[in-house]
Amino acid sequence: MILGRHSRLSACLRRQAVVVLGQLEEPMFVMIVDIMIKEGHENEYREAILRQGQNSRQSEPGCLRFDILQKPGEPRSFTLCEGYTDQAAFYEVHRKTAHYAEYSQATSSWVESKSARFYTRLWPE
Repeated sequence: MILGRHSRLSACLRRQAVVVLGQLEEPMFVMIVDIMIKEGHENEYREAILRQGQNSRQSEPGCLRFDILQKPGEPRSFTLCEGYTDQAAFYEVHRKTAHYAEYSQATSSWVESKSARFYTRLWPE
């Protein structure tokens, strides 16, 4: 199992090297998440999601983007636009990091609702 995990990470690193050179082997895996935070937790959620975004971009080679949006006039409404080299970079790496577990545990009681949509990016390549 450990070998399988490392080979997936190795594949993710190879894909990241290809991305740096300007070519993706497959379309980017994109996830858009709409999150409504319970009243009174907006500021602490904002701090936690900013930390999560920074950790993801800095420590995960397969995380190509992590945009954090907040709806003007609605401080409880957040949208994330995350982009990964492929689905494995999201499911096998990102979702298994210590910083993701810390973020999930810290924020789960603050979330009123959450919905996610999944896409593959067609353009630009």
